[in-house]
Amino acid sequence: MASKWWTLSQRCRTLAVLQLDACLRDPVTTPIYQRIALDVVDMRARGYTFAAIARHFRVDPNTLKKAIRWFRRPSV
Repeated sequence: MASKWWTLSQRCRTLAVLQLDACLRDPVTTPIYQRIALDVVDMRARGYTFAAIARHFRVDPNTLKKAIRWFRRPSV
């Protein structure tokens, strides 16, 4: 029995993967701990105390701890 060959009538088409960066947050409504998180982590790495950073940003030290937890959370 002879085998029949099947061929495509059109070329195979693939989608390109495009990287897209977008900021979807409104800075005014973003919580303060999210806005300062990167700076808090950076200042802690430089050796600043929680009290000094809290005075700098005029926030409670608990807000700083929340910022660090938020910054180090697993990404989705």
